[in-house]
Amino acid sequence: TNETRRLAAQYQVTSILAEADNLTEAAPQVLDVLLQNMEWDYGTIWRAERFTDELKCIEIRSRSGAVDDPFLTACRKKIHKMGEGLPGRVLVEKTHLIGQAEEDGLHRLGFPIIHGDRVVGVLKFYHTEILPPDENLIRMMTSIGSQLGLFIEKEQLEQQFRQSQKLEAIGRL
Repeated sequence: TNETRRLAAQYQVTSILAEADNLTEAAPQVLDVLLQNMEWDYGTIWRAERFTDELKCIEIRSRSGAVDDPFLTACRKKIHKMGEGLPGRVLVEKTHLIGQAEEDGLHRLGFPIIHGDRVVGVLKFYHTEILPPDENLIRMMTSIGSQLGLFIEKEQLEQQFRQSQKLEAIGRL
């Protein structure tokens, strides 16, 4: 059932985040789990750059496993500014949004990755069919977005800590 697949996906994402050291390591695995369980065609994770109000694609995956698809290449190069495109609108509105099919024929669904009251990234999925989200899916993706937000914050704090240790070591020289 849909509910069983969703619970399995949520459990797998939690396990991936518990074992990963950083988002670069976790992102492909998280997207693969969500694509397979939710049957979306493509999935992306966009990270909000703290000082530029831009979103950069840090990972894109295809359910088919394709790696040289022109669509994947175009997404990897794209940068969204605040309010621009579905990821940019999710960044501003801080809620899930549905985007209608564009020239590529793909429908879009975006979910915020939130830490506290700040959107730190966006999960964006693509499908050839219109798949309106139901309340259970929205709840699941909101939870996963929060988990990813905490994970990103933890990663940033660890980087800051390592940087401060380096500065402290330099100060002792």
